[in-house]
Amino acid sequence: LLWLQGMAGAGKSSIAVSLAKYLEEANVCMAYYGFERAKSTQLHPANLFTTIALQLAAKNSALEAQLLGLVEMKRSMCRHTDPREQFNEFLLPLLGKDSATLNHLVIIIDALDESSDKVSERKGIVDLLSGVSPSLPTTVHILITTRPEVDIQEAIQALMSFENASTLSMGDLVNKCTKDDISLYIRSKLQHVTGDADPTRLDQLAGKAQLSFQWAATACGYIVDLDDGNQSNSPSERLDEILSGSDNTEGLEGLYEIYRRVMDKWFHKSTQDNLKLLKLLLGLLSIARIPLSLPGMLELLHAKLLQDWDIHKVRQKAVYQLRFLSSLISGTGEKAGNVPLLPMHTSFLDFLQSQTRSSQYWIDAGAMHSLICQSCLTVMQEGQRRLKFNICGLQSSFLPNSQIPEL
Repeated sequence: LLWLQGMAGAGKSSIAVSLAKYLEEANVCMAYYGFERAKSTQLHPANLFTTIALQLAAKNSALEAQLLGLVEMKRSMCRHTDPREQFNEFLLPLLGKDSATLNHLVIIIDALDESSDKVSERKGIVDLLSGVSPSLPTTVHILITTRPEVDIQEAIQALMSFENASTLSMGDLVNKCTKDDISLYIRSKLQHVTGDADPTRLDQLAGKAQLSFQWAATACGYIVDLDDGNQSNSPSERLDEILSGSDNTEGLEGLYEIYRRVMDKWFHKSTQDNLKLLKLLLGLLSIARIPLSLPGMLELLHAKLLQDWDIHKVRQKAVYQLRFLSSLISGTGEKAGNVPLLPMHTSFLDFLQSQTRSSQYWIDAGAMHSLICQSCLTVMQEGQRRLKFNICGLQSSFLPNSQIPEL
């Protein structure tokens, strides 16, 4: 078992995804599960181990037959959402002595720190894996990537006494190759738009990234982004803006600084109404358990918070605002339609929910949860889709769903 830790933007997920793709192409029996805070409804501890078991079974006919047998014998357990029960009943048997006949069996769990806000749930996953790790066949390999959160660190420290468990920090991987990779990435993204035949400025930008790929990606996205409408800021001028910034920020603070720079560039002088709309959109991006598209966001907002606003003008304004955040949020294009809006990196959500860092863009999570709740109730109570008795028009409420053909 290998625990790979590193700060946000260090490249942990890139390593995990690249490894998964390599193993997939090599036809290795493997499973990949990546947690993502913005998709916490779909990706959560309750379906972690069953998903891994299904992926492994899909790669190997013997494991598939074994899993089918387990499901047949323990059908009632299939509906249980307790990770411990799922692990013990469905995944652990696949990792037993029969898996030793495989050349390799690899499990990759990415971004474990984003699996839950509950410390007990995150620690529980580590405890399960660490408990069985010493007894697993040597052909079974498990990679866990995570930020160095205190609770996870404490849980994983117990693993270090086992010969087949180790931990690795992204800081230990930093070397000249990492710096060169960031430099190559920046040149590939910017050389054709900034017109820099002399690589000096691009090398300076790579140095400011301080070995954070996410910083480099956000900076490049900002530099090549849309102009401000007056065509007064060329990509080359934006590059100069970033190069003139502070060099004394490290790690996450360097990432937060560039988030502030992007936000201030477009919204520092926003009117009160424009800033209100922006914060509502960013609040939904931060809090919604299921990622929402722009139309979905506007429907919720119009139901409770923006009743007096012209919905068509609000939509135009929202599209206009979001188009300037394409380096921070995916799905912001005018033609995105029903594409869910997602943060490019979860550290942007951390930035928005930290009042000291985001200042006027701060999202009050508690207040936003309350507003979303009220908006959802309003949507359900008003309009053609309002809640009412027997909303499905069933002939009888005494029949179970399984006996109703239309359901």
